[in-house]
Amino acid sequence: MGKKILLAFSVFLLLSACSKEENISINKIEHFYLSTHDAEYIYQILSQQLELPIVWEFQNWGSFASGGISLGNVVIEIIESDSTHRKPYGIALESSHSIEESLPLFDSVNLSTGNISKTDKWNLMSLNGLLPEGIDLFLCDYHNRELITLNRKKAIEELWEKEGGKLGVQSVQSLVIGTKDLPNHESELSKISGISKKDDEYLFLKGPKLKVIASDSLSFALLVKVRSIEKAKLALGLLNIKANESEKGLEIDETALPIHMTLVD
Repeated sequence: MGKKILLAFSVFLLLSACSKEENISINKIEHFYLSTHDAEYIYQILSQQLELPIVWEFQNWGSFASGGISLGNVVIEIIESDSTHRKPYGIALESSHSIEESLPLFDSVNLSTGNISKTDKWNLMSLNGLLPEGIDLFLCDYHNRELITLNRKKAIEELWEKEGGKLGVQSVQSLVIGTKDLPNHESELSKISGISKKDDEYLFLKGPKLKVIASDSLSFALLVKVRSIEKAKLALGLLNIKANESEKGLEIDETALPIHMTLVD
């Protein structure tokens, strides 16, 4: 009798573990970063000239300094580049579970992960080989998710109250990544639970999409939905920020705002 109970209990634990692993998935792109020597300058353009909501003030976090700006469905973090070790771009993914609980999901499909970096406010873990070398793709696990969710919600409400700021920003449609090794990245990204693929875009449960395209060199761009291209073009002109119309949309000149950003309506 005792052996039967022990066997039944072992089966229950195994099924519970399998069920939990199946329920672990990537929810969304929580935020992304741009690492630059002009971080505070870009932060001021976004927050003051373009009047986009501040998610967190530009400040020193100890090992780095950054500020966060809301683009509606995602946050852009502008990081002061003071280290050659930090990659120029980064994308933070939010998992449905903690990093420790999410590890079996990546191990089960043989995805390479970095060590878990822990602070008193968040834990981070790099996901290796899924995107080009110049882009840091990582899990970001905030300890107080409810507070972060409320913080992001308030920023979205402020964006709507401001009617999207000077550009009329509504949301980021997609982050567009250019890579020389498209087949490999497509293969690795397809392994992650919670990410579905349609044409050349990867869709999450919510938030912006991730578009990966073939390119001769690394590229990182934003496709941003605005209320009106004409109004955005007029606003940029008044701010002396150059922009060029193309078949893709209204492309902001990177010499004026060093972020590859295309506006569409």
